[in-house]
Amino acid sequence: MIVTAAAIFFPILKILGIAMVQFGLMDAKLAPLMSWIGKFAMADIFLLSLYVLIFKGMGVGEVRVGWGMYLFTFCVVASIVISALTEKLLKAKAA
Repeated sequence: MIVTAAAIFFPILKILGIAMVQFGLMDAKLAPLMSWIGKFAMADIFLLSLYVLIFKGMGVGEVRVGWGMYLFTFCVVASIVISALTEKLLKAKAA
């Protein structure tokens, strides 16, 4: 259940929260909460790298990088960039 929450629910909550802040539907004071949720959303990346390390290290199977890994990496990087831009925008509005 923890992996499901970290891989599915936390990233969705983070993206929806950032979108709501961007469109003015949520108070900017809740932006630190999105940052906190984002830390849990990174757990799936840790698990993915751990699985690759275990399978390659033990020689149990073969690990191939396919298009899904590149798409996943793009989505993670896009989420990080959008979060950083949102924080910058909120700091500019506060000043």
